[in-house]
Amino acid sequence: MNSVDGDLRRRTNWGARCVCGLVSLAMGGTVLGLLPRGDDLEGSVSAPMPYAPALSMRTMERAPLVQVRMRPCDDGLCATDDPRMCTLYARGHRPKAGATDDISKSSGLNSNFVVQNPAWKWPQPNGTGTALTVTYSYSNLLDGGMKGVTAAQLRAGVVESLKLWAAVTPLKFVEVSDSGPTPSDTTYAPGSSPNLRFGHHAIDGASGVLAHAFYPFDVTGDGLSGDLHFDEGETWVVKPAGARIDFLETCLHEVGHALGLAHSATQQAIMFPFYAGRFSGLGSAFIFPDDRDGIQAIYGPKPTTIPVPVPPVPVPTPTPTSTVVTVAYNAATQTLTLTGDGSANALTLTQKGIMLTVTAGTGTTLSYQGVKKTTQTLVAPNGKIAIAGTLGSGSDSLTGVSLNVSTLQLDLSGGNDAVVLNLCNVDTLNLNGGSGTDTYAGTTSIVKLNTSTGFP
Repeated sequence: MNSVDGDLRRRTNWGARCVCGLVSLAMGGTVLGLLPRGDDLEGSVSAPMPYAPALSMRTMERAPLVQVRMRPCDDGLCATDDPRMCTLYARGHRPKAGATDDISKSSGLNSNFVVQNPAWKWPQPNGTGTALTVTYSYSNLLDGGMKGVTAAQLRAGVVESLKLWAAVTPLKFVEVSDSGPTPSDTTYAPGSSPNLRFGHHAIDGASGVLAHAFYPFDVTGDGLSGDLHFDEGETWVVKPAGARIDFLETCLHEVGHALGLAHSATQQAIMFPFYAGRFSGLGSAFIFPDDRDGIQAIYGPKPTTIPVPVPPVPVPTPTPTSTVVTVAYNAATQTLTLTGDGSANALTLTQKGIMLTVTAGTGTTLSYQGVKKTTQTLVAPNGKIAIAGTLGSGSDSLTGVSLNVSTLQLDLSGGNDAVVLNLCNVDTLNLNGGSGTDTYAGTTSIVKLNTSTGFP
């Protein structure tokens, strides 16, 4: 009981009274899958539900054991005292005089993503993991009040942001006509207004709070639930440049709040509270595994997500011995090198945090530092690693799960090779299939540049 209380006290810093949005860091009828509008949200105006502290996934599993009490936010990240919304900050911003932006105090916890309140979500009548339509609209976002960007660019940024969250959840976002008051932070009756309303108003001028969004804290009683507001005092772009702020990164972050996520403690997360200029223009956005895990903790995974496949059994070789793949890791260059013996090799690479595991499939043995084994776990530094090597002319199979790599470059020349990437984030993919019938499956992964040859 005491350990749970302690966890609640630590995690309260991430949301009980925090305004969530993005700060900058010194460091209609269009549908996303065109659907008609569903039933309007209805319900009488009622008092908002009690505010509870943000809960980590570990605490959510044990929360019924304790009484959750509201505590003040003491991490210096609150831009207002309103616990219903959250903010994205500009680089170097200090939300409170004398406070620090040190969020590393949560780094020792088992999970980094934070669910603001398990009850603050868009309802799924059939339970977590089932299909849910979320409506959205543009209140005044496209009226020309956002300096530096066109209405077409803003619309494209919103659509790209929604598609990324929809790709890993059972959520479907449908654009509808806007209804409701001019954007402000004032409570209003939801009536038939959309779930998410994208708008702008003055917040605090340039380079402070970039935007904020309201959690789905009272979806039947308060129209502010799910509203997203961007600071019209900023100069916006859709590609980071100088002091101008990337609308795409800011929007992706704020949608996470409007769906129920609070700030994450890890910098490798879109829900990290500080703007970082991560993207290179429309079409380049992505979410991190931490963001995926967080949103799936609320709504469940996408029902059509392809399950992690079992590596295919290699074609038997004339010799009774297993094929051998030599594994080497260079910590200085953050490079994992795989060298096959030219026969049929079967490998699975799985990444969880800084732990990278190489597993040999049937008929394959690993050799690491001269010792033969079937599984080898490596501790890689934070950040993306590179994977390279040659597996040879046999019929090779490679399965990657949750990899976060800068380059995946393998020569699988010859044979009928199969490569499957599930929930991976790859900057550059370069596979040489050579001769034979080769197959590739990677619809659940993000690959920024694919220069592979020999694969369909």
